[in-house]
Amino acid sequence: MKALKQVDIELLASEYDWTDPDCFTNHFQRHDKPGEVCLSVGELKTAYENSQYVCDQYETKSSKVAELSVGIFKEDRWLKTDLIVGKSKQGDYFLLDGRHRLLAIIQVLGLVGDGLGIGTQILDQLVRIELFEGVEIEEVPELVIAYNESRNITKAEAIHIRLSKLQVGGDSKDLVRKVLTGGYTNKDMMESVANYFVRKPQQVIKSNTVQKIGEGLAKYILFGKKKRVKDGAISQITVDEFCAMADKLWGYVEEYAAQEVEKARHYSDFIKYAISRFEAK
Repeated sequence: MKALKQVDIELLASEYDWTDPDCFTNHFQRHDKPGEVCLSVGELKTAYENSQYVCDQYETKSSKVAELSVGIFKEDRWLKTDLIVGKSKQGDYFLLDGRHRLLAIIQVLGLVGDGLGIGTQILDQLVRIELFEGVEIEEVPELVIAYNESRNITKAEAIHIRLSKLQVGGDSKDLVRKVLTGGYTNKDMMESVANYFVRKPQQVIKSNTVQKIGEGLAKYILFGKKKRVKDGAISQITVDEFCAMADKLWGYVEEYAAQEVEKARHYSDFIKYAISRFEAK
């Protein structure tokens, strides 16, 4: 995995004047834009937090953040694509695209600031952005999906974003209800209803692994042990029945996650364990 080394951080600290708030834009954003808009790194950090509060995206990938850190600050020395930010009528900022790039900038500048002894002052560094004004807060989830050009959002994550705290009050039953009655294909239904499991509060299993586990458990709940499922072959199950069964299965997933094992576990191991424990009762 690509990553900056301590010598790279020291070189960045010595080569540029980081007490100048325009240092980043002058050296790492090469092209001028007419009427360009800049926000400080600190403001962008708040914009990211605002977006996450409105619509939960899947967790960021540390490997991608590290790779971007190398590209922006060492190999290319260039943030090639501006971050996209929305500004609400109330004056709040929301990050619509570029969270991995932003986290790379925050991480590297934090290390540089610590090395120079200027601490959080380095968060005053300005970053040129693309700004959309007059954004309604309710529009943020759709804009995050539309402007997220740096990665491919799956259908499952798009639904997870749309069924965010703002839209459904964080009620996972509402998520299940909307998916089961939404006219989705069986594949999309399994991918989307798996978000019921992604929303479970836990810190042990990565969300992308939980997504895969959730898809397997959703398939079991909706279609039994069929290897292949045809569209329209869904079992008749109520939202309450789905959630009750899902909660029991998830309990076994957590039970398995708490066990000490000698080798790394594949997501399919969690699915098999949960189903076998469920059927043994």
